[in-house]
Amino acid sequence: GGKRGCAASAFSEQYYAETRQHRYMTASANALRSLLHGSSLLPKRDEDRSSPADDAFYAAASATPQVHGSAEEMIVLAAKTAERELGLPMSGRGPVADSCLVATARETRRAAREAFAAASR
Repeated sequence: GGKRGCAASAFSEQYYAETRQHRYMTASANALRSLLHGSSLLPKRDEDRSSPADDAFYAAASATPQVHGSAEEMIVLAAKTAERELGLPMSGRGPVADSCLVATARETRRAAREAFAAASR
Protein backbone atom coordinates (compact mmCIF):
# COMPACT_ATOMS: atom_id res chain seq x y z
CA GLY A 1 0.00 0.00 0.00
CA GLY A 2 0.88 3.69 -0.11
CA LYS A 3 2.37 5.74 2.66
CA ARG A 4 0.12 6.44 5.63
CA GLY A 5 -0.86 10.04 5.11
CA CYS A 6 -3.87 12.21 5.58
CA ALA A 7 -6.49 10.45 3.59
CA ALA A 8 -10.00 10.85 4.93
CA SER A 9 -9.24 7.80 7.10
CA ALA A 10 -6.71 9.84 9.09
CA PHE A 11 -9.62 11.33 11.05
CA SER A 12 -11.56 8.08 11.33
CA GLU A 13 -13.30 7.24 14.56
CA GLN A 14 -11.73 3.77 14.55
CA TYR A 15 -8.19 5.17 14.13
CA TYR A 16 -8.60 7.49 17.11
CA ALA A 17 -10.32 4.83 19.23
CA GLU A 18 -7.46 2.39 18.61
CA THR A 19 -4.37 4.61 18.52
CA ARG A 20 -5.11 8.08 19.89
CA GLN A 21 -7.15 7.67 23.02
CA HIS A 22 -6.75 11.27 24.13
CA ARG A 23 -10.03 13.07 24.79
CA TYR A 24 -9.20 16.39 23.15
CA MET A 25 -7.45 14.87 20.12
CA THR A 26 -10.45 12.64 19.55
CA ALA A 27 -12.83 15.61 19.85
CA SER A 28 -10.76 17.54 17.31
CA ALA A 29 -10.67 14.59 14.90
CA ASN A 30 -14.44 14.17 15.28
CA ALA A 31 -14.97 17.86 14.48
CA LEU A 32 -12.66 17.69 11.44
CA ARG A 33 -14.29 14.50 10.19
CA SER A 34 -17.69 16.17 10.45
CA LEU A 35 -16.51 19.39 8.78
CA LEU A 36 -14.71 17.56 5.95
CA HIS A 37 -17.46 15.00 5.28
CA GLY A 38 -18.04 14.95 1.53
CA SER A 39 -15.19 17.39 0.90
CA SER A 40 -12.90 17.01 -2.09
CA LEU A 41 -10.00 18.57 -0.15
CA LEU A 42 -8.83 15.19 1.14
CA PRO A 43 -8.47 12.03 -0.91
CA LYS A 44 -10.64 9.09 0.07
CA ARG A 45 -7.64 6.74 0.14
CA ASP A 46 -3.90 7.16 0.64
CA GLU A 47 -3.30 5.94 -2.93
CA ASP A 48 -5.28 8.89 -4.36
CA ARG A 49 -2.52 11.39 -3.62
CA SER A 50 -0.70 12.34 -6.79
CA SER A 51 2.36 14.43 -5.89
CA PRO A 52 4.94 15.10 -3.17
CA ALA A 53 3.15 18.41 -2.51
CA ASP A 54 -0.03 16.41 -1.80
CA ASP A 55 1.93 14.22 0.61
CA ALA A 56 3.24 17.26 2.49
CA PHE A 57 -0.20 18.89 2.67
CA TYR A 58 -1.91 15.73 3.87
CA ALA A 59 0.81 14.93 6.40
CA ALA A 60 0.44 18.42 7.87
CA ALA A 61 -3.35 18.17 7.90
CA SER A 62 -3.26 14.80 9.63
CA ALA A 63 -1.38 16.39 12.56
CA THR A 64 -4.18 18.92 13.14
CA PRO A 65 -6.03 16.90 15.81
CA GLN A 66 -2.79 16.40 17.75
CA VAL A 67 -2.03 20.13 17.69
CA HIS A 68 -5.58 21.32 18.36
CA GLY A 69 -6.22 18.63 20.96
CA SER A 70 -3.04 19.46 22.85
CA ALA A 71 -3.80 23.18 22.71
CA GLU A 72 -7.32 22.65 24.05
CA GLU A 73 -6.01 20.44 26.83
CA MET A 74 -3.45 23.08 27.86
CA ILE A 75 -6.05 25.88 27.83
CA VAL A 76 -8.43 23.85 29.99
CA LEU A 77 -5.62 22.90 32.37
CA ALA A 78 -4.37 26.49 32.63
CA ALA A 79 -7.89 27.77 33.31
CA LYS A 80 -8.50 25.11 35.98
CA THR A 81 -5.13 25.85 37.60
CA ALA A 82 -5.71 29.61 37.57
CA GLU A 83 -9.17 29.18 39.03
CA ARG A 84 -7.87 26.90 41.77
CA GLU A 85 -4.81 29.02 42.58
CA LEU A 86 -6.60 32.36 42.50
CA GLY A 87 -9.20 31.00 44.89
CA LEU A 88 -6.60 30.04 47.52
CA PRO A 89 -5.09 32.32 50.15
CA MET A 90 -1.76 33.80 49.10
CA SER A 91 0.82 32.09 51.28
CA GLY A 92 2.17 34.69 53.69
CA ARG A 93 0.84 37.56 51.60
CA GLY A 94 -2.46 38.40 53.20
CA PRO A 95 -6.06 37.76 52.12
CA VAL A 96 -7.38 35.59 49.33
CA ALA A 97 -6.99 36.69 45.74
CA ASP A 98 -9.24 39.42 44.46
CA SER A 99 -12.68 38.04 43.63
CA CYS A 100 -12.50 39.80 40.25
CA LEU A 101 -9.47 37.66 39.31
CA VAL A 102 -11.29 34.49 40.35
CA ALA A 103 -14.33 35.51 38.31
CA THR A 104 -12.11 36.27 35.31
CA ALA A 105 -10.46 32.83 35.54
CA ARG A 106 -13.88 31.15 35.71
CA GLU A 107 -15.17 33.17 32.76
CA THR A 108 -12.07 32.31 30.71
CA ARG A 109 -12.54 28.63 31.44
CA ARG A 110 -16.24 28.79 30.52
CA ALA A 111 -15.49 30.67 27.29
CA ALA A 112 -12.77 28.17 26.32
CA ARG A 113 -15.15 25.26 26.90
CA GLU A 114 -17.86 26.91 24.80
CA ALA A 115 -15.45 27.75 21.98
CA PHE A 116 -14.15 24.20 21.75
CA ALA A 117 -17.67 22.76 22.01
CA ALA A 118 -18.79 25.01 19.14
CA ALA A 119 -15.78 23.95 17.05
CA SER A 120 -16.63 20.30 17.69
CA ARG A 121 -20.16 20.60 16.28
